[in-house]
Amino acid sequence: MGDNAWIAIAIAGLLIIGLVRLAPRKNGQGGPALTAKELEEAMAQFAYQTEEDNKQLMAAVEKMQQAHVEQLKEWKGRVEELEKETFSLREQVGLLRDWALSSGKSGHAGVPSGSAVSVSAQSEGNPGGGSHAGSAAVRYGQGEQAHKLQEAIRQAGSLDAGGETGSSLQIRSRYPDLFQLYDGGKSVEQIARKTGMNKGEIALILQLAKREEQEDV
Repeated sequence: MGDNAWIAIAIAGLLIIGLVRLAPRKNGQGGPALTAKELEEAMAQFAYQTEEDNKQLMAAVEKMQQAHVEQLKEWKGRVEELEKETFSLREQVGLLRDWALSSGKSGHAGVPSGSAVSVSAQSEGNPGGGSHAGSAAVRYGQGEQAHKLQEAIRQAGSLDAGGETGSSLQIRSRYPDLFQLYDGGKSVEQIARKTGMNKGEIALILQLAKREEQEDV
């Protein structure tokens, strides 16, 4: 601590000497142009400027830290959204896999257990189950898209139960934009971004279309 104090004093002394030597001379005489008061004012100005520079530096550092915190919050929110979407997709893949297995064993296409359609069908026979159907429909989409998907799969189930032929149900005609993108080589994720539909909903529609094509053959 003592060494630091001596170093500070030495630096201040050198600064004063430098200011005296660099100061303009009065009337060309060789005497010092700066008085003690002027030196004091110069030192005060130097201290003030140094303090202002430090304040600006601290403000810049604080601003950078704040921007870093905001960026971390944004990344955290994106990670949470991706985790939720991944969990939802895993559930939907599990439903589709179970549906495919049960369809292969029974010889006809059923409706995925626990899906928006199965709950909707139950609600038609049970008016008290409307709240369950509404919450389940969110899994595969919202609003009109979810309703169209439910209706398409419900009709598919009725056809497999011994109704009409597969030609009367054209899922492709219900979602022309979706299949135009799919036939153009777009992935499910790209289709979801362009149409605003849920990825699980798109995957289910494509699965039903493939099933329909196989039955028509």
